[in-house]
Amino acid sequence: MAIPATEIAMYMRQFAGDIGRVKYSEDQILIALNLALRFLGEQSSRSKSHLWRDRKTDIVITDGVGTLPDDLVSVERVFGSGGNELLRIVDDTPSAGEYRLSGSSILTGETGVVLVYNGTHDEIASLASDIDLPSTFTLLLSRIGASALVGDYNGMMSISDYSTSNDLEPRSESSVENGGNV
Repeated sequence: MAIPATEIAMYMRQFAGDIGRVKYSEDQILIALNLALRFLGEQSSRSKSHLWRDRKTDIVITDGVGTLPDDLVSVERVFGSGGNELLRIVDDTPSAGEYRLSGSSILTGETGVVLVYNGTHDEIASLASDIDLPSTFTLLLSRIGASALVGDYNGMMSISDYSTSNDLEPRSESSVENGGNV
């Protein structure tokens, strides 16, 4: 299942007081929605939620350097080409069996690595896109997106704090209608 971005945009406008579509442009809505998706991924990683966890990607290493994925939030584990788990170091140049992160790069003495990481949803290119989340995330994503749209980062945090205390598992729509009571 997927949520149409247009549906999230409609709710974002409603929560931001722009049901007449005059305060915010489509581009502003899109930027805020992508911020909300990124924020949701970061909070998911911090709370150890299942959302976008344990992604795997092979990274080719050239001259000791490889490029990290754009959706990376945090690294769980790194394995060398032989399948051995690598040791993370913070100083020095890593040799075989070690790795170090530097900006958007991974440095290692290996020829290739398998990165296991926590990510986030890919940015959507337009509001005609679908968001690969179950419909139970509609309200949460809409509220975080609306907070991002109006620049209320404290609101984003409080919505997120509530959702992470519930393991980013939004309640059913009927429980939301009953004021959150199950």
